[in-house]
Amino acid sequence: MTMITKNDVTVPVTVQTRTALPPDRACQPAVALSVVFKGWGPFPAVRGVRNQTGAWDHVGVSRNPILSDGSMATEKLTDYTPGHSFSYEVTGFTNYGLGADELIDYTTQRFEDVTRSIDVVLDTIGGDIQERSWQVLKKGGILVSLVQPPSENKAKEHGVRGIRLGARANGRELAEIAKIVDAGKLAPVIDRILPLSEARRAHELSQSGHTRGKIVLRVKNGDGTSAYTQSIGRV
Repeated sequence: MTMITKNDVTVPVTVQTRTALPPDRACQPAVALSVVFKGWGPFPAVRGVRNQTGAWDHVGVSRNPILSDGSMATEKLTDYTPGHSFSYEVTGFTNYGLGADELIDYTTQRFEDVTRSIDVVLDTIGGDIQERSWQVLKKGGILVSLVQPPSENKAKEHGVRGIRLGARANGRELAEIAKIVDAGKLAPVIDRILPLSEARRAHELSQSGHTRGKIVLRVKNGDGTSAYTQSIGRV
């Protein structure tokens, strides 16, 4: 079963929860998508909610959970039997908030077969992916690689430009970025968090090309509390 196909925009799901707790206590701040879509994922976490139309304790009230990748879904209470159970419908969940007009499932399609006249290609993989990317650019377009220098000969052959984009750590800039993240204006996409003892597995996952976001390694401080290392892997 495919949860989201190229023809789908939303996936409506109705969830029934059997609990003596009222909805406003059982779903705080909002239901986790990993609970709704068991067997799928990993999913972005829920940061909070917006546009709640009333107290979360009666049929008909709705709200928008805010996901950690910046996208949103819609929840609506559809049934409530106090002391027994309640149901809610989740709709409007669309592919991690990528903001794309068209999505390509790379597991079933080769992107160069369905895409043409692209202005910019951002290459985060390199190798064969970069090689296949030249043909989708329009004349005068640009291929920007984060992983390996694009071939000057290939760029000239296709009438486009190719550049390698790199970055150097800057403490002042990182502090400013941290403030933006803390303010909720920027939401990094996290694929998973692993203990430092699984660093090898994290590296293997990052090289697989199939992660959805960053992989973060968790380490322990001297006082036993957790800290998080710099994320690794491809975007």
